[in-house]
Amino acid sequence: MTSQPRPDASAYDVVVERGVRVPARDGTPLLTDIFRPARDGRAVEGRFPVLLCRTPYGRARWSEDGVFFARHGYVMALQDWRQTQGNYDMSLYKPRFEDTDGYDAVEWLAAQPWSNGRVGAWGHSANGQAVQSILAAAPPGLASAFVIDSGLDYGAYPARQNGAFGLAMRLRHCLKMALQLAEEPHVRKVLEDAYADAPKYFALFRRPQAAIVKGTTVLALSPHWEERYIRIATTADLDDPFWKVSGAGDDIDRWMDVPVCFVTGWYGNHASANFQKYRALSPRLKSPVRLVVGHWDHTLDTTHTGGVDFGPASDIDMFWKQRLRWFDETLRGIDGGETTGPGIRYFLMGGGDGRVNADGRMRHGGRWEGADTWPPPGVRAVPFYLRADGTLAADPPAAEHSATTFTYDPRDPVPTVGGNFMEFTRPDFASRVDWMPEGGARDQRANAKKPHCRDSLPLATREDVLVFQTPPLGADLTVAGELLARLWVSSTAPDTDFTVKLVDVHPPNPDFPEGFAMNLQDAVVRMRYRNGRRTPDLIEPGTVYELELPIHSTANLFRKGHRIRLDISSSNFPRIDVNLNNGGPLGVPGPVRTADNTVHHDRHRPSHIVLPVVAAAGA
Repeated sequence: MTSQPRPDASAYDVVVERGVRVPARDGTPLLTDIFRPARDGRAVEGRFPVLLCRTPYGRARWSEDGVFFARHGYVMALQDWRQTQGNYDMSLYKPRFEDTDGYDAVEWLAAQPWSNGRVGAWGHSANGQAVQSILAAAPPGLASAFVIDSGLDYGAYPARQNGAFGLAMRLRHCLKMALQLAEEPHVRKVLEDAYADAPKYFALFRRPQAAIVKGTTVLALSPHWEERYIRIATTADLDDPFWKVSGAGDDIDRWMDVPVCFVTGWYGNHASANFQKYRALSPRLKSPVRLVVGHWDHTLDTTHTGGVDFGPASDIDMFWKQRLRWFDETLRGIDGGETTGPGIRYFLMGGGDGRVNADGRMRHGGRWEGADTWPPPGVRAVPFYLRADGTLAADPPAAEHSATTFTYDPRDPVPTVGGNFMEFTRPDFASRVDWMPEGGARDQRANAKKPHCRDSLPLATREDVLVFQTPPLGADLTVAGELLARLWVSSTAPDTDFTVKLVDVHPPNPDFPEGFAMNLQDAVVRMRYRNGRRTPDLIEPGTVYELELPIHSTANLFRKGHRIRLDISSSNFPRIDVNLNNGGPLGVPGPVRTADNTVHHDRHRPSHIVLPVVAAAGA
């Protein structure tokens, strides 16, 4: 391509044409705000590269992006999805016209007199999934894509994980959308109160086994979003047509060949999905495919995640500087190093002193690394075995018979503390809700101020949490790659859940006298879906099943003196709905059973976690 000079950002003012009616192929107008470089209040003559963002959240929300890119010499088009037109409606929960509308929008933009014919598409979360629908539609004018923490399959995490329902995030989302659509003042007032204080309106916070039934909660004030919640809560099979959408996993083999950059974080909503996309596309596309993985949660905008800070090196300004550099290189030909070097740029967490910073967060530290494959070259899959005495050992167990049993009661679930979801409780977060669980990296200690916690004790003190950990490490140990738990389990119930959580246990220091147990990644499986989301199959009480449970990837340096810990239980509420253990339909009222769940760890059934261990320097 012909290289173009980088424009001086101060050289351009901005003019905006709002509410442009871009025609779709069936004549439907797609409402669009167009930001153009200007001087002295008038658009600059000439042709510029164009950027497109399509959104269900209302295009005005991204006006700052429009101004930013227009000042840097781009035409920026912000466009509403047709079924939203500035108000979040989404009548089918998922986009219905994203492939054809996205195609038509790209081609219209490429043909305008102020366009040089090269269009880049970017988006975050749902906006990014719209970009993926465009990639599947393959409009000729699309020349580059930048996708920020977006999923692949709508029925995967965080909506559902291995059959279990992502309750807290879906309830918050449905309440938020119901509130935005409310027109009558009295309805809006009630929904505002429910969004701010859901435990006052939903019995499930007092009785976790209580399902939301149509017409019985405040969600009935918004029948559409009540139906959305119930459908997600009760539709577990990934093959159900409810989950199908263009640009998802079934379409990835036909995504067009243009440069594409994916961005996510170890605590992001869609960490695994982005590794899946990179692995599928990088061998097939001739164009550059890049993946950037930071310490972030879904917001990607601070040096901290949850209660942990990762230091100034962690902040590389993905939203502004890196996004601009990507499009400057792929649309203008300005070499910024974005399409050269390793295909994966990832943040290796760890190395900090474990003390508290000025904001009250634990200093975990970290540094950036690069690799072309995942896991990185030189990684060994190392099993760490569960032992009856609660240790996590490198040697397999020798006992003929050994197992640990705990009782899982759906009426008293293990509370959610941290994980792969955004920090809705941040004071500076626009949609803050204090009743939501605290996401990201957290000391594994309950918080009695939260409605789902009964106390503020460490989760490890609960009788329904099995803890297996190494002795303090004698040397640093680095892991980078996918995690896998291989467990032999049994239950007295016809269906139940098993959860696992990998934890980096910092030793005690003056700031944290009891140490700091930092969650890295976790996972859950609903046992009827142990063989995959497409083959539900209840279990036989008392029968032992070998279970392979994939866990999101991570990259972490366990420092000398730290412990590697694996927590096993059967609940993670309210992030995940509780399994009633009765084997009946999911997400509906039913009898509640207490289950005695067993993890086996003997020479015949050596339950373990497989860690991707990076070889030490010089080894």
